[in-house]
Amino acid sequence: MSNNAAGKALAELLKLKDLSQRAAADLLGIKQPSLHAMIHGDLRITADMAVKIERNIGGRAETFVYPQAAEELAKAREAA
Repeated sequence: MSNNAAGKALAELLKLKDLSQRAAADLLGIKQPSLHAMIHGDLRITADMAVKIERNIGGRAETFVYPQAAEELAKAREAA
């Protein structure tokens, strides 16, 4: 993803909640490298993961899903 708004939002949420990547990954039931990849835009935040983040850490799932959808739509329009 080019601007990685979802990853930036996740990083800000972790900072706000004073959570390390390792602690957040434990709360989400994933490995820290996967969380790191989400934050840096190398791994997409799925709708299921967005709900896990919402329920276990806070924030709103839409914060993570909508920016990614908008980026994908923009790419599709450019390619068309």
